[in-house]
Amino acid sequence: MKSIGRYIECQLNIFRNECNFSDEELEFFNLKAKDLTIVEICQEMNISRTKYYSLRDKVLDKMFEVDKVYKI
Repeated sequence: MKSIGRYIECQLNIFRNECNFSDEELEFFNLKAKDLTIVEICQEMNISRTKYYSLRDKVLDKMFEVDKVYKI
C-alpha cells in the first residue's frame, strides 16, 4: 500500500467514505494526505509521538481493509 500522501484525491475520498474513521483519525488522515511531517502533525493535533504512532496504526489498518475490497 502507498503512503497516504501518494494517493490521488478520488482515492483519498474512497478511504474517507469507507474507513469509518473517528474524528481524530480523520483529522490525522487529512493531515497525512497533505504530506505533513510527524512533527507538524503532532503540533497541529497537539498530540505526542506515541499518540501519532497509535493513530497511524489505526488509520493504516482501516485503509488496508478497505484496500482489500476496492484494490486502490
